[in-house]
This record gives sequence, C-alpha cells and structure tokens, in this order.
Amino acid sequence: MRLLCTGLILLMLQWTEVFCSSEWLTEETEVRRATAGLVSGVQNEGEFHLGSLVRQIYRTHMDGCHTLLVKDGNYNGIFNSVLRSLRETFIPEAILDLEFVSLDPTSKLLLDLKRGEKEVICRVFLIDMTGSSNISQVIQFMDSIHLFLIPHTHLLFIGPREFVQETLMDEALWNTVQAFYLVLQGDDEDGHDSTIKPSLSKEKSGSLSRMASKDYEKIKTVTIYKRCFLCNNGELGIHPVQEWNPARELPKIHHLFDEPFRNMLGHRLNIVNLDWYPFVDFVRDSDEVATTVTPMDSLDVRMLRAISKALNFTFQIRVPWDEQWGTSTESGNWTGMIGTLQHHKADFAMSVSYLTGRMKVVDYSRIYVSEPIVMVMAKSRPRPPYMALIQPLQGAVWATVLLSTITAGVVYWALQLGWKKISGRKVRSLETLIFHTWSILFEEPPPVLPENISGQMFIGWWWVYCTLITVVYKSSLIAHLSVPGKSSAIDSFEQLLKMDGWTWGFENPHDAAWEWFKTNENPTIKRIYENMEIQGYEEQMKRLLTSNHVLITWKYRVMSIIASFYTNKFGYAPTYFGQTEYFNYGGYGWAFRKNAPFLPAIDLMKQRLIEAGLINQWVKEMLGKPKVEPCSTEGNCKTNAEKSFLSSVEVKDEKVVLSLHHLQSVFFVLLLGFNCALLAFIGEFAINLCH
Repeated sequence: MRLLCTGLILLMLQWTEVFCSSEWLTEETEVRRATAGLVSGVQNEGEFHLGSLVRQIYRTHMDGCHTLLVKDGNYNGIFNSVLRSLRETFIPEAILDLEFVSLDPTSKLLLDLKRGEKEVICRVFLIDMTGSSNISQVIQFMDSIHLFLIPHTHLLFIGPREFVQETLMDEALWNTVQAFYLVLQGDDEDGHDSTIKPSLSKEKSGSLSRMASKDYEKIKTVTIYKRCFLCNNGELGIHPVQEWNPARELPKIHHLFDEPFRNMLGHRLNIVNLDWYPFVDFVRDSDEVATTVTPMDSLDVRMLRAISKALNFTFQIRVPWDEQWGTSTESGNWTGMIGTLQHHKADFAMSVSYLTGRMKVVDYSRIYVSEPIVMVMAKSRPRPPYMALIQPLQGAVWATVLLSTITAGVVYWALQLGWKKISGRKVRSLETLIFHTWSILFEEPPPVLPENISGQMFIGWWWVYCTLITVVYKSSLIAHLSVPGKSSAIDSFEQLLKMDGWTWGFENPHDAAWEWFKTNENPTIKRIYENMEIQGYEEQMKRLLTSNHVLITWKYRVMSIIASFYTNKFGYAPTYFGQTEYFNYGGYGWAFRKNAPFLPAIDLMKQRLIEAGLINQWVKEMLGKPKVEPCSTEGNCKTNAEKSFLSSVEVKDEKVVLSLHHLQSVFFVLLLGFNCALLAFIGEFAINLCH
C-alpha cells in the first residue's frame, strides 16, 4: 500500500512540474477543467512510441522553435503521451485548449498570439485532433490568428485520416510550407490511400466517422502526410511521405523538411507590373483592363528569365486594373500594383521603390539598383539675336557710358563758357558740344577743335577714354557674336523657385516619387509640390522644348525616353539634366505579397546575379539605350530614335563667324536712327512753319 501511494504521489508531482512550467492560454475560470482532462489519460506502449516519433521530428527539424500545443476535443492518452515525450526535449511555451478559448479575432488572447510571432525566429503549432468530431474549431483558430501571415511556421497535426484533406488544403495554410499530418490507424482500418487529391472545399457532408480514444490504445500504423506546394505537377497537393509501425524502429525523417523551392517544377507565378523602360518593358496583349502582356528585353525581364530558368518556374505578367503603381489611401488600402499585392491577388511585382508605408503591406527583396529624381529642361538657349549689340557690356556699364558722355558734353560747354567771359569770343551751344562728345565716342572727330588750351586738354583726355571704351566693346562684341551667350542653367529646386516665369511638372501622381513629394516636410519640396503640374510625358516634353518649363522625373526612365524619341541621328539631344539629384529612397526591389514562401529562394538567386556582376553589366547596357519596337511581319525592327522628329535636323559643316542672323540688331539700330532723324526733320519743319 505504501509503495502504491508513493508512486501516485510521484506521478502527481511529475505532472505538476509540467503544468507549472508551461503557460496556459485557457480562460482562468476553466483552468481546472483543462488540468483535470490532461491527467485523465493512460500510458501504453503504442502511445509511448507515438510520442517518440513526434519528439524525433521536433529534435530533427524544429529544435529551438517557439512551440504552442493546441488541443481540440476530448482529452486522451495520445495527447498525454506526446506531451510526456516532448518534455524530455523542451518545456512547451504555451498550451491552448480550443474548447475553453474564445476564437474571436479581436480577443486579447489571439491578438497576443499574432503579436508574439514577430518576436520569434520560428514557431511550431502541434495540434492534436484525435478527440475531435470535426475540424471547424481548428480551421477557425488558424483563420483567427491569420496563420497565412505568420512566417516560418511549422504545423504538425495528429488525428484521423478523414481530416487530412480538409486540414492540409485549407486556405489558412496558404503560405505555410512545412505542414504535416500524422494519421493514426488502429485495428478497424484497412490500409490507406497512396495519394489524396486536393480539394479546397470546407463543406462537410454527413457525419464523419472517427476513432474514439479507446481505439488508439493499440496503434497499428502511423502515416505521415505532407502538404506539398509543388509535388502535384507544380501545384499544391497532399502526399504520403512516410509510414511507420510502432513495432519497428523509428524511421529516418531527415527528408521531410526538404526545401521545396529549389525546383518549382514549372509552377506558375503571377506578376503584376507596369511598363517602366529600361527596367520593365512589354507589349500589351489586348486593350482590356488588367490584360496580360508579352515581356520585351529590359533589365528586370532579363533577371526574371534567368531566375525562372534556375528555379524552374513559369510566370504570367498582367497590368494592374487601375494602371497605377500604388499610393496609400485614407482607408489604409493601396492602389495599383501595391494594392494588388496587399490583397494577395498576385505573387510579386518588379522594379518597385522602397517606401516605409509600403513595407507594411508587402515584403521586399534585396535592392539591385537605385534611380534618383532629377530635373530635365531644355539646354541653355542663346540669347535673342536682337540683343547681340548690347550683350558685350553689362547694363551698369552702358548706363555709366551714357551718363559720362552727357556729363562730358556739359563740362566741355562750361569750359567754353568760361573762356567766352575771358576772351569775349563766341562759343557753340550746349547741344552742339554734347554731340561733339558723342561723335568722339563713335570714332568721328569733331568738325572744329577748341582754340583754348583747357578745351583742347579736355578733348584729348576724352579721346583717350573713348578709345579704351571702343576697344573693349569691339573685342567683346566679336567674342559674343562668335560664341553667343546662353541663359543660366538650373541645377536645384532652390534655383528653380528663384527663377521668374518658370513652371515645372510631374507625369505620374501614383508612384513612389509622388508619395515622397506628398509627405515631405522640407519647405522647398513642399513649395515645389504645391505648384506641380500633372501632365503626360509627351505634353511635358513639348513644353520643355518650347518654353521655360522643367520636367521632374526619374533619371534612368527619362534618359531612355530621350534616347528613344528626342535624339537625332547624330546623337544630339536638346535636353539638360540638373546637377542635384533627389529622393534617396534606397533603390528598387521586387515587392512580394506578405510572407510569400518562395521569396527567399528568388532573393537568393538575385543575390547570385548581383555577385556575378550580371546586373551591373545589364544596367550599363540598358541605360540610355533606345527602346526597340516589336518586329513587323517582314522582320523590320526599328528604334523609336530612327523615327524621331529631331532626326530630320541637318547639321551644317560651314564655319561662319558672323552672319546676318548675328548682326540683325545692328540693322535694327540703323533703322531706328533713320526714323529718329525723320521725326526730327518733321519737327523742325513744323516749327519753321509756325514762325
């Protein structure tokens, strides 16, 4: 009797240690019921071997992962034996009984589970359904915690065979790569199917027959089924990978967790993208909304073809339904490509800018290239030809020359007036002497020189002054007529804001750059954003080439457009790029739907392309390269640059220093002088008639 009592006490102490060291995620009022249920099971030989199998799977592939034990249904010896075996390896972090827990997604318990997954490297859900009559609670639990959004999750189910299909094929496991189901078969079952066809239906038909807990006391076989992403000709399926009899030794299970994305067996990935040459180029297959496209030679398409060949997958590219890259809305949803990925309607998108807001709804691959925002404008234009005559001297110099000439005439007249009072001789009028100083400035000597020494001295020094001014003007005029001066270039937003009469625009209010302008707090950037004009590339370039207009856009994108449409056959383009580059956002990556399981495999292949130098080589080949149109039926492939409106511009070889075009302002001045003389003559004639 004493030995029996001692054994019972030790058994109770052992279980108390297990329960006290585990976090129970049941409601507080039901903890006692859950505890009582756990200790009600009995241990037998089959159960012990089943626990050893689970423990071996855990040690081989899931050691160190955060583990949650989930119980659905009546307590029995199966769950207890598994718990006792796992205790030799680890103490589970939490035990959850679905019978006593609210599965409302907003409950504190499930919210804690969703938040906790961000703090662990990997997570294991060990779910026992051996006492369940249906799987509705398990499915509801996986949906409530958004299992498809929890990365690095391993699932291990234990239950009857009729639940395999509905459990492993449920949509809640969409992104779960490692999911296994241990089918326990007793004396009343006669074998198992070699293959189970996938079905995504959640409907139940009739009453599901199941084994009671007592039927598991003698387990005949255990079959391990695996959720297989690609084993069904590249599509999702369920596959039996191991069968084990408790009478035999434990099987080798190292192959259970093989990486499924090294060879994707022709699996098709759905891509959503917009045309963004030289990164992404394609031809639309139709004019329909969200049409498929045929990819053309471009940087990202080269990368995609290389990676798809290495990983053995196919792809289909579509345009987003709203033809946008993706910006945020007040509801928290995103438009365009980002919105398509946010709602899991595509697998990934290429050439997407890194933005903090986007990272909340999509996952990015590694950066492979960066593209800044620049200002594009027409090259500095020569000043108008009619200004050629006055360009050699600045306005202040012209004003000084004019003022000094008039002042010299007045001083000359004052000297002559003083000489008249001394000598009594007659002197010329003020206007006549002013015209004398003007004539000397234009290298025309006065008809009569002064008789007095003071007047002669003044005229001599004035001649020297006029000679210097004339020599400087002539040399500067020759230089300006030979190489006409140009307007100042604009290299920054600060300079642009200071320029009078200038406008600026942007072509796409639905991409990352617009999001950057919209949320920027820099005063200069805010002023640029407030006065931004939205127009297409064609209209922007037309204004740019004909007026004082600046296009703010992506550098490499506009380089390719200019090379394709605005460069003539001699390689001349009439555009200028501002020296300051903006929007250092990090670069381009590929955006994937949240927790897409194939992202690491694609990311690894992209890293290999980067390390091999292929991406850098392709970037050099594609940047500034004219876009090639699809070949016609006759095989005639031409670049857009060959049809550019600038290709008709002829370059003349004649070297002309000065032409009528340069000197037209001189003739304008001559015509102005004739008109002034004519008006003066008419005025004199009218005055004489009045007298």
